[in-house]
Amino acid sequence: MTPSQRRTFTATLLALPALLCLVVAGCTIIGAAAAKLAPDPVIPPQYVPAHEPTLVLVENFHNPASLRLQADSLCRAIVDDLKANDVAPLVDTEDVADLRHKDPEAYRKMPLDAIGKAVGATQVIYVDLESFEISHALASELYAGAAMARVRVVGSNGEGLWPTDSAAGYPIKVKVDPRHTAQGVPEDAVREQLTAALSEKIGRLFHKWTAESSDGAAEQFQTP
Repeated sequence: MTPSQRRTFTATLLALPALLCLVVAGCTIIGAAAAKLAPDPVIPPQYVPAHEPTLVLVENFHNPASLRLQADSLCRAIVDDLKANDVAPLVDTEDVADLRHKDPEAYRKMPLDAIGKAVGATQVIYVDLESFEISHALASELYAGAAMARVRVVGSNGEGLWPTDSAAGYPIKVKVDPRHTAQGVPEDAVREQLTAALSEKIGRLFHKWTAESSDGAAEQFQTP
């Protein structure tokens, strides 16, 4: 190898790391650009109910009277979500309220499928609202919120249609971070925010939805 060839060879070796860095950086930029241009991913539902008359029933299973107002608000929000996404034809929840008011003691003894049949539904989306709490953040005037629920679908013969691996239902929980609420925001506004967040997560169990993150991980369901 001549002195000139050796110099060329040495220069090429010295330049290789810089060239490799340029290639890697270029790939990173292209990948980032492609990620921005790609459409947001569509997340499939956890369960697709039959397109049959469906009752949405929300209550605290152990003490229905304890969270009645919160349960009713959540029920309306879930119904609106399911209607907007054409999940199934929904039975008027006021029919259940009438049934309950006629004979509260008899109603309490009715199984879910019997309640559904009484109002013309062939399946029941049942939400056990386990907790729904609004509180002051520690050493702050800001409000925080947290709610937990379990969701299941029951058929016309009382059989559990979904989830098949848990008789108690699919667990969902949401929180309202006080850092995301402004000073002076009233408690009712935080309650509405908590209801909206919980109803959205429950609705997404039954219909597809578009995630804002690349794989939906940032918006996945939080379980206890």
